[in-house]
Amino acid sequence: MGIIGMFLPQVLGMGYGWLHILMSGNFVLHPIILIPIIILAKIVATSLTVGSGGSGGVFAPALVIGGFLGATLWIILNGLLPNFGPVIAAFVIVGMMAFFGGVGKVPIAVILMVSEMTGGFALLVPSMIATAIAYIIAGKYTIYKSQVPSRADSPAHRSEYSTPLMQKLFVKDAMTRKVTTATLTHRFQRSLM
Repeated sequence: MGIIGMFLPQVLGMGYGWLHILMSGNFVLHPIILIPIIILAKIVATSLTVGSGGSGGVFAPALVIGGFLGATLWIILNGLLPNFGPVIAAFVIVGMMAFFGGVGKVPIAVILMVSEMTGGFALLVPSMIATAIAYIIAGKYTIYKSQVPSRADSPAHRSEYSTPLMQKLFVKDAMTRKVTTATLTHRFQRSLM
């Protein structure tokens, strides 16, 4: 990680600052040729950190990778169609959300996050389309190693989906036919001995 970070400091830390610089269209700190390299390096760096048991998350790296992928798409489209309409920030935001929606398996949450982040609904339709495509491409794979298919499979939510014990247990199964009894005189005599 140290060697990667020496040459590409963009892969270290959360990376939100680098995304902000990228959204401004500043290609001095992010030369266009370097952007795909940063994407691959961030994937490798995140894999090394999380895979080795190191301290690191997956949410921020997924947003950074998605944001840089969105910027890459903008650069390609801008090269093919010079001065086409949308600004790079829109592609970075939609890329962030679509990537995380696909690999995190949370498409609805990220679509709502786009509206919250931007303070409007201008990017809602592009984020819905991009997130749906990312979700389909990601298939069953997720960045969460232990993510279960549904809430019913989760140990934390098992009680919500299981029948309580008293509804499964019948009286005949719980009752004891051989009952031990004692009288008052028996207790008194034993306590004196």
